[in-house]
Amino acid sequence: MWPNITWVFIATFMFATSLQTTNAKMTIENRNKLIHAMTTELFEPAFLPKGPDRLVVKISKNANHCYEDLRAIERLQAATINDLSNIIYLSDIRAIPNLDFLKELPRDELFSIFMPHHQRLASKLINLLMEVGDVDEMLQRAYCIRDKTNPGLFVYALSFVLVHRPDCRSLKMRSLAHIFPGNFIKSSELEVAQHQMTIDIINQKDETVVEQPFDFSGNDLDPEHWLSYFREDVFMNLHHWHWHIWYPFIDPKNASNIPVVDKDRRGELFYYMHQQVIARYNFERLSNRLPFVEPFDDLKNPIADGYYSKLNQGLGSKPWAGRPKNLQFQNLNRYEFKISVQDLLRWKNRILDAIIQGKVRKADNTEIELNANTGINILGNMVESSVLSVNKKFYGDLHNMMHVFTALSHDPDGRFNEDMGVMGETSTAMRDPAFYKVHAMVDNIFNSFKETLPPYTVPELNFPAVEVTSISLQSDQSDVLNKLETHWEKFTISLNRSLDFLGEPNGNHIVSIKTDRLQHVPFQYNIKAVLSPPKGENP
Repeated sequence: MWPNITWVFIATFMFATSLQTTNAKMTIENRNKLIHAMTTELFEPAFLPKGPDRLVVKISKNANHCYEDLRAIERLQAATINDLSNIIYLSDIRAIPNLDFLKELPRDELFSIFMPHHQRLASKLINLLMEVGDVDEMLQRAYCIRDKTNPGLFVYALSFVLVHRPDCRSLKMRSLAHIFPGNFIKSSELEVAQHQMTIDIINQKDETVVEQPFDFSGNDLDPEHWLSYFREDVFMNLHHWHWHIWYPFIDPKNASNIPVVDKDRRGELFYYMHQQVIARYNFERLSNRLPFVEPFDDLKNPIADGYYSKLNQGLGSKPWAGRPKNLQFQNLNRYEFKISVQDLLRWKNRILDAIIQGKVRKADNTEIELNANTGINILGNMVESSVLSVNKKFYGDLHNMMHVFTALSHDPDGRFNEDMGVMGETSTAMRDPAFYKVHAMVDNIFNSFKETLPPYTVPELNFPAVEVTSISLQSDQSDVLNKLETHWEKFTISLNRSLDFLGEPNGNHIVSIKTDRLQHVPFQYNIKAVLSPPKGENP
């Protein structure tokens, strides 16, 4: 069917006139719209209309470094425009450096920041976006890069830049659950939503809602599945992804010299955040009459628990691989790196030896004391390991490679051409029971260090001028003190900006997935304290 000629003429006229305003700054609203357009329907070209409001991004004719046939794209866009208010014009897009390195990671493969060669690609891409001085130019460069980049790599790099560039603090990106719902929702339920939406639109319904079953990754024959409500919680996994964006372990050498890794007590926070997750997980295990999680201390033993996520990151990508029970680590020989199980054991033993000796060895053979003030921060950066590790060549890459070994344990040498499991990605890793065993092992390393420290003294713990007289918890829905109430809650994940179901979908139709999560009734702590002035001073 031929498009409305009036719309084609108006769109072409506005595109031509937009070229006259090459130096105009984008508004914050349009910057956010552009970010949303770049992160919508990532497996479709960026120049197609995006989202339920069919947002179109038009670029100037001099930007042939973005796309080869701009005239064909212009005709296609003009034929699909239905609302002039949903057009963003990008003009005077400057040429970008060579992007051949992006071809090393095909668009249909899964991205993992834990893998060394993916880290290298991410660092290069982030640097291309961080080095641009102007935020508008940075966003336009990102737009040109988008269709040449693996979607997982692109979203990681863009998220990284938006978090760490000071001039991006007013900009917003949608939740990762809306960008990659396949990382959180069972792939078959997305197919059901696609089918049901077609039927609902034919029946002139305004909304399609599909409910994800509670037990979709397994059943209660496996005792570990009793904790699936915790491990597969969308917000818990989003928290883990966001933490690793805010506290990355890679440090691109950007021209602006913005510090992104060397944050205050970063290594200590790596320990603290994951330790708190394990503590809460153990609490949930006790609530389900299960023992504390067993640390994966002996790396020669098999991984007792299997896991099958039933997830697929998106249309056109490979699914997250499953892992059977009792699979043993084997030497990795995939992609561009070879790492043996002995390497993991050697790294772990060297870290434990450093704890016993109370000092670590730098690359220049000088030594640093592991004291009570800075020791745990030094260890955190070594164990993870971040670019702040005092000697990465010697102490290795224990934590990150534990994720990779677990994620590739089903196909360590790639002979079956299988992709990785969920432990390979920060937004999915916490779904796997193995995550908690690996981090319980990591916690034991830190506990070994804490056992070498002297106990706290009374002056370090005592606040003589402050007396706490009472502590209580008050729920918003109960007059009874110290009663915390939890319940199951339905929450919704919108799919409108994630998947293009129909090619020409009705912009007013809403499609979403409903799933369950554990929630609590709002509460507050009531702490009463009395401040007593030092002797000789008036109150």
